[in-house]
Amino acid sequence: MRVSVFSREAIIGASLGSLLAHEGKISVVGVESNPSRCVSISNEGRAQVIVIDTSSLECADCDFFLGARTVGQFKLLAVGTLENQAFDASVEKNATPQELFDKIRILAGKSKPAPLMIRERGVQYGRRMDLTQREYDVAVLISRGYSNRRIAEHSGLGEQTVKNYASTVLRKLRCDNRVQVALKLADLEELRGKD
Repeated sequence: MRVSVFSREAIIGASLGSLLAHEGKISVVGVESNPSRCVSISNEGRAQVIVIDTSSLECADCDFFLGARTVGQFKLLAVGTLENQAFDASVEKNATPQELFDKIRILAGKSKPAPLMIRERGVQYGRRMDLTQREYDVAVLISRGYSNRRIAEHSGLGEQTVKNYASTVLRKLRCDNRVQVALKLADLEELRGKD
């Protein structure tokens, strides 16, 4: 199992990372105090779970992780008290290490690790679209009116990478602008509703 750790407090992040690394069956791909870097490292290292210390978690951090999860391949595990119940699971700070390991195992079993590949294979997402999963996810965010910068912030991708995906989406869907992408996706949802 591959995990990454997020904590704004260096000693807590390092402690969590060390505890998880010594478990034996868990590989820690990174420990970060910056949400964007944490998501980037998680995506690059194909982390199945991001373990998040909630003691210094800010509202913006929480929103960022939840947005990044929509296009990432990972689950979110909160360590500590969390008012936002949108994370995939949580454990209290007074939980035993075994309880933490068990939660990670459960979440890792539910997640699908991203396959190692240089290029994504085309998959049919609807009748008239030949987009990869990542391209489709970016197309959905485009249709919601997100800018490239906002998509990058929510997904953990680099802004240039998002620009590349957006160009590919426009080309593959034969659209001249983002509004047409939104209309094509709306048409697709309407067709799915009739099936």
